[in-house]
Amino acid sequence: MKEGARSELWQVTASYLLMIHGGAAMLTLMLFGALAPLHIARCWRAGKNRVTGTGMVTFNAILIVTSLGLYYAGSDALRPWMSRVHTAFGLVLPVLIVAHIVLGRRGRSPPHPPD
Repeated sequence: MKEGARSELWQVTASYLLMIHGGAAMLTLMLFGALAPLHIARCWRAGKNRVTGTGMVTFNAILIVTSLGLYYAGSDALRPWMSRVHTAFGLVLPVLIVAHIVLGRRGRSPPHPPD
């Protein structure tokens, strides 16, 4: 899409989308940092939802490492590999988030009716 009648429009659009993606990633890192001492540590000690929770932490760690590699790696051989890994894990993460939430809610006991 870099060549053709709309190539400049695509370049500008891609640039803005990458900036939005980067900003959303920074917000996600901030929220993930808040989840670690609160949600993650508490649920780990309680033994709740450890399989998908471990998957969530692992996927996020891979996304963080590959994003740093994409931003800072100067290697032309490493960058395409990092990009593919980052994209694949990023596309699967929403499915894992939904599974984590659904399985976490399934493990809860239903609320007791008021007396």
